[in-house]
Amino acid sequence: MIQLYPLADKDLIAQIRNARLPHSHFECLLQALQSSFIYDRLIISWVNPLPQPEQAAEVVDFMVRFEKIDWAVCAGVFNDQLILSVRSAKENARAGELLRKVVGNLGKAGGHDRRAGGCIPMHGAAPSVVEDLQAELRRRLLRALKIDEDARGQRLVPLREMLQNLQS
Repeated sequence: MIQLYPLADKDLIAQIRNARLPHSHFECLLQALQSSFIYDRLIISWVNPLPQPEQAAEVVDFMVRFEKIDWAVCAGVFNDQLILSVRSAKENARAGELLRKVVGNLGKAGGHDRRAGGCIPMHGAAPSVVEDLQAELRRRLLRALKIDEDARGQRLVPLREMLQNLQS
């Protein structure tokens, strides 16, 4: 790989690594930050609607860097599906196995040691349907990670701070 670097088009690589992003990308990140809840060493972010399915992966790639967590999950509705993305900071995490277990017969999931993804078909995207599915997935995630299912999540960004930012 090192032998190829001198031959590479460095301007093209820079354009790929620093691609221009649409406004919806930043709206998605803001919504993810505002909707993120921490349960022990797990952070869950909900983004509805999800502008593009790959943005769930971008959110968890960002969230898994938070020093206080080992697991990051992002889910959001895109078209008629709930898109899921998982990342782990732990070695031998078996993220793909964990997500397959969590999704079960609701949809499809797969992945590798630290990265996983999946989708669940939605039969209607009414807010109550989405909320019920999110609650079920949260319960399954907490159970799979052996976190107290009755644990109340702590907001990543406290509501008080969000409201103060709106007034500024």
